[in-house]
Amino acid sequence: MGDVIVKGSVAVREVPESGSVEQAEGVRRTIVQEGDYELCAAAQPARGDAWAGLPGWTVDTSHLTRKRGGLGKLVITLVPYESFYGSLAEQELRSRIEIDFVQYERPILMHPTINEGESNYMAVHLKRWMDQGCDPFYIYSDAQDDQKSLTEEEQKWAQLILKGVEGYLEFAPVVSRIRTYKGRPDVEAPGKREDPPSGGVPGYEYLKTADRLTQNEDRSWTRTEQWTGALKWEELLYESAEGD
Repeated sequence: MGDVIVKGSVAVREVPESGSVEQAEGVRRTIVQEGDYELCAAAQPARGDAWAGLPGWTVDTSHLTRKRGGLGKLVITLVPYESFYGSLAEQELRSRIEIDFVQYERPILMHPTINEGESNYMAVHLKRWMDQGCDPFYIYSDAQDDQKSLTEEEQKWAQLILKGVEGYLEFAPVVSRIRTYKGRPDVEAPGKREDPPSGGVPGYEYLKTADRLTQNEDRSWTRTEQWTGALKWEELLYESAEGD
């Protein structure tokens, strides 16, 4: 077989067929390029890529065909960025809910039993006793500098502290919602009190603690939201999603 003789430039170049087309879903631009097939293949963009030289336009489709003489023809369709991501972001491909439990180590003086009830001063008495050296006879001085003795119930906790117990484990549910979209969805800043989808695990208050976005190899997007449960989230520290 003889060598292929090429006359003229085979560099990838835009040809006069390029232009814009008005369709039902809006204006679309068509870019037609011709040149060496291998160069065209290397230049072929993926769906969702931005298009250099046309800010605000996104690749919707690209089609490469082989022509005679080692040449190729590349037809690229562009749509406005807002149109592309606005429509595809609403197309949910799949969704799932996951519930897991995490553990936290809390200081022993935060244990609910020590702090339950508005008139329960066990934590206050134990804190004074600890700050004053953990007297082995459970004696401490109150705010008026009068000597007091820990109650029988308080002494049970004091005995744990004397054994070196400084904290306890608390377990809390974490609810995750993982959704995959064709286009890029919006995300929101976490940090507000709100109920997770499906209600989560009863008996807990929830704080939205994560909202992550990841682009996949197939150009789809995965949004992962997380809500962390607690026996109580302080209203002074964390605003409600409803705005109370």
